[in-house]
Amino acid sequence: MASISDWWKEEKGKLKTMTASQAVQYIVSYYWIPIVGITAAVFLAVFLICHIRAGEPQYALYGIFANTLEDGGTDSQLYREFTAYAKIDSPYPVEFDSQIYLNQSSYASGSDHYFATFLVLAETGALDFITMTPDDLCELAQSGRLMNLNDPNCAEIAERYHDRWIFAEVTDEDGVLQSIPIGFDISDSALVETYGLYREECALGLGLYSSKTDTVMKFMDFVLEGRD
Repeated sequence: MASISDWWKEEKGKLKTMTASQAVQYIVSYYWIPIVGITAAVFLAVFLICHIRAGEPQYALYGIFANTLEDGGTDSQLYREFTAYAKIDSPYPVEFDSQIYLNQSSYASGSDHYFATFLVLAETGALDFITMTPDDLCELAQSGRLMNLNDPNCAEIAERYHDRWIFAEVTDEDGVLQSIPIGFDISDSALVETYGLYREECALGLGLYSSKTDTVMKFMDFVLEGRD
């Protein structure tokens, strides 16, 4: 599967062979849907940011279970059993969302409202963790919105689950390709074996600006209890 950078290089190569008018016609012909989508995504992002900054409810923990057809939300067995286990001392609720669907086309076009929601949650620090397959998580890492496990802000959880690190090849701002740890392999967790959110493989990544990695560690302890 081609990476986002490969797709962009190919498109730039095509545009370089065209005149200005041909380039405009090409973009309008092939990308009018993404253009409309991007516009809608921008409005959605502004709307969400305004609401978050205006005092929308804060959360003791905010997690996304992406790309699953099973219920992992606030009415699920998973939610009830985790909150009973964690006994989180906070005036704010735990929020789980299992209605987010992300894929490579979302990242490439930027037109998907699910991806826009993910970006806003990550950029504002509301998102604490996201789960998906390891391959999908490595692809999502290209967006730059997952925490590098070498970050001091996640030192405790990174050390506790060091043997589960997942690495992704990510290009930094200077165009240098680096292999960095972007998540944990939890394929043997209750998310797969008990709750069935994922069939075989599952990984967890931390939100870029999460301030609740200690609470995320409680969640990982819960889904991995008796396995480490």
